Amino acid sequence: MKVAITGGAGFLGQSLVNEFCSSDDETLVLDRRLPRWRLADGVASLTVDVTDRPAMTRALRGFDVVVHAAFAPPYAPAKEQRRVNVGGVSAVVEAAADAGVRRVVIVSSTIVDRTLPSFAFPAGWQTHRLATYAKTRRRGEEIALGHGAVSVAIARPRTLAGAGAVGPFALQFRNIANDRPVVLLGTGAAAYQLLHVNDFAAGLAALARSEARIVLAFGSRSVLPLREEIASLIDHAQSRSAIVGAPLRLGRAIVRCAPSFGVRPVSEMYDAMVDERAVVVDNGPARHAIGWAPRWSNLETIIDAFDWFRSQPHVASNHPVPRAHAVGLRLLAPLLRSLDEKGSGADNSSNQER
Repeated sequence: MKVAITGGAGFLGQSLVNEFCSSDDETLVLDRRLPRWRLADGVASLTVDVTDRPAMTRALRGFDVVVHAAFAPPYAPAKEQRRVNVGGVSAVVEAAADAGVRRVVIVSSTIVDRTLPSFAFPAGWQTHRLATYAKTRRRGEEIALGHGAVSVAIARPRTLAGAGAVGPFALQFRNIANDRPVVLLGTGAAAYQLLHVNDFAAGLAALARSEARIVLAFGSRSVLPLREEIASLIDHAQSRSAIVGAPLRLGRAIVRCAPSFGVRPVSEMYDAMVDERAVVVDNGPARHAIGWAPRWSNLETIIDAFDWFRSQPHVASNHPVPRAHAVGLRLLAPLLRSLDEKGSGADNSSNQER
């Protein structure tokens, strides 16, 4: 099989190339930049913008499958999100049809199923760019599924992590590695599912070989409450970090109000914390449709990402932490620990009096 991968120079692209090469598939990496990692024998690379339909048509001639993994992330400007997440999908699907490609697999996001709130301070300001991200990803799916000339499948992964990427845990990893407190907004009782990149690469390869026009979600297995997984990670790291929880009302105020003061929105994980809502997908449909099941548990995925993070201290994270977030939570941690200690002292006095 001849496979082209858009966005192939990135973190997911490298795992996809390894997955397809393991089956001796001929692979082409398409991206606006060259891969920073060494290409295996038989793997070609071409620099191209996915929104350039004529260039994409030329690149895709003779290929059987396109895995479209290029996207603009939630922290990109809204204009860039619309250009890539909507215009890019349209151009890739049209180019695939023009080039005679039989199968297109679109990498989307589980966020398309969420209804994200708006916050009217100032009027009309959305709580975060995640709302734009969800809207553009949803529109990209609609365009792809509405195209009748090629067989299209949609893959919706949970947040990718593993060796090479830390997902939304960059700040927590940094604090654990440096024995600093880890702040949770609320109790941390909700589960937040990730997906190991190698598991997702295997799922995309299986989906590429399928003919089904289908939308499938992909997530890790065995997801525990976030507080339990952070505690287990601290034990694994042999760190002196302590978990401190912000009162739920304070956490909600931070998440909802920060963007209105020009602070970059926090990740979906913090939204889940303050909503006390588990973010977990059902892997059953993927298992039944393409025979896929995750090998990595959620905790194993977090630990793999952390071990890589600790071994590569000078490598930039794929989820960079805004300075305002790091400074704000670092200043907040001592206050929260003081409140915890006072609360514990009051409980102890009360118990002694009884």
